[in-house]
Amino acid sequence: MSQRLVGGASDDCAGSLGDQLNDEVRDVADDGARSSLKIGVLWRDRLTLGLSVGVVALFVALVAMVILNAVNYAEATQAQQQRNDYGATVRDLESRTAELEGRVELYEPAYNKAAELERTEQALDQREADVAAREAAVKSTEDRIAATTLKDGFTYTVGSTMEPGTYQANSTTESCYWAIYTTGSNYSDIVDNGFAAGTVSVTVGPGQDFTSKRCGDWSKVG
Repeated sequence: MSQRLVGGASDDCAGSLGDQLNDEVRDVADDGARSSLKIGVLWRDRLTLGLSVGVVALFVALVAMVILNAVNYAEATQAQQQRNDYGATVRDLESRTAELEGRVELYEPAYNKAAELERTEQALDQREADVAAREAAVKSTEDRIAATTLKDGFTYTVGSTMEPGTYQANSTTESCYWAIYTTGSNYSDIVDNGFAAGTVSVTVGPGQDFTSKRCGDWSKVG
């Protein structure tokens, strides 16, 4: 009976050890499963995070590309607008140039006529100036002649109505009479006188009067 008790105790001990071992194996298996599950979840989270980061990066790249394309499109549109404006300006300038050239061709004959008239007027002005200068010279000569020419039958006073000097006349008669008086003597103080025919010359000076009859005009010769 004691052997049965011992054998029974041994069986109970062996069974207890087996159960304990099985529990430990199940625990280890459960831990491994849980570890595997944790590793799977970790990889899943990492993969999800990586995909999220990739999606975000792709979205950012797409947004940047859209913005860049929009900027390029705006710049291209602005450049095209500027080219269009420049072309319109060039065409406008060409049109105005053609219009001005047409006006020049239209007004050129009138301009040439006006220039010709101006040249003619200038020539006429020059001729008038030349004529005026000649007239002035002639008048000066006439005035000089008048100042140095004594008319027959008049009385002249040296320094007042005649210049001092030598005068000459060409008498056509033998009854030419001339006389030189002292100025202010009322013809009573005769300095010199005479009758002459043909060419006759007299010399008078300051303070003297001169007169002649039937001798013709006298001209200053010295």
